[in-house]
Amino acid sequence: MKTITSAEFERVIQKYSDPSYEYSAAYKLNTFICNPSRSEDLVHEAIINAICDVMRLHPERTLTLKYTVHIARNIKLEHIFQREFHVPITLLRAGYAFERHKAEIRSLGHVVTDDTEAEIWDEAVKTINNKQRIDYKEGKRKTTRYLPLHNGIYESGIHSTCGGLKAWKETKAALSGKSLKYLNRKEREIMDRYTGSYKNANPEVACLTEFKPNMQWLYEHDVTYKQAQAMLKRIIDGEIIQPGVDPQELKTLFASVRPKPNLRQSIELVVLDHQVADYLVAKHPNLRADAILNREGMTLRNARTGLAYEQKLFQYPGVESQSVWDQECQRLNLKTRPRGAQVGSKGYQKYRDQANQLVATIRAIIIQDE
Repeated sequence: MKTITSAEFERVIQKYSDPSYEYSAAYKLNTFICNPSRSEDLVHEAIINAICDVMRLHPERTLTLKYTVHIARNIKLEHIFQREFHVPITLLRAGYAFERHKAEIRSLGHVVTDDTEAEIWDEAVKTINNKQRIDYKEGKRKTTRYLPLHNGIYESGIHSTCGGLKAWKETKAALSGKSLKYLNRKEREIMDRYTGSYKNANPEVACLTEFKPNMQWLYEHDVTYKQAQAMLKRIIDGEIIQPGVDPQELKTLFASVRPKPNLRQSIELVVLDHQVADYLVAKHPNLRADAILNREGMTLRNARTGLAYEQKLFQYPGVESQSVWDQECQRLNLKTRPRGAQVGSKGYQKYRDQANQLVATIRAIIIQDE
């Protein structure tokens, strides 16, 4: 079997995350949230995650063109609705059934009014519940998920926690209206909404989240120098459409992000002495920065945390230093093998004491050699 090529892979992902393509999950999602760009982003992410999950669970399988199309065509919107918008799956399935049945009735030329919607809901739900019972008895399914009637009560008389027709209407209104507050889980989504990639979306929906990113936010969301430069280019190209945004302010912000320092610069950021930095790099030409500092007396945890801390302060000028120290400590200590220094001002002081002692030792050697 032939493995899918990069070009084929890109075309498949693009096609099935296209909200204008009638048979894509993005098209179906967009009918509910009325935001083409967000629909495309969410489905694109879901397809990539689904492919990664399959290849992780079944590494022996070959990712062919046909198999990739199969995965992309069968993305479950339920997972997206539940993860991104916290819509209960039971309510979602009942709502789907109601909308389908309502569309069928309208296609036959009948008029659907508010008075008849409750009856249509119950008909759709009972049909699905009956099919589940039959399939369960015949052994075609192992579990059942019965759906509530229009009043939010199951056929057994038990009240559901997700509600019925009223809850569905409120959910639909929230998904396509101003009351929906998007979960800003990925900085890319927030930044794109702020800088104009949602230009094709409903402007009211696109402007729901009001905030202005600053250097601290860029650091906390790990917006890299490369990403900042890409954003800067878009600002210069005039892609800002958000009302009330000062392009010059954003331009200054993104232009202030610096590239990651090289090895010598990283050492100097820790020792704060260019002569000492030159000496250490020349003495250990084949070692990493953390290994160099460790060889010269600094603990490996302090060396790694100190380098990460100083690099972040260099890349994101103006961030709150103690906050950066604590976050870098926590990040390194969350690894399988904890590698971070002690959180807090005491941990930082221990790091600086070791750095100062290292500098004093090397300065003495340099003076002696002279």
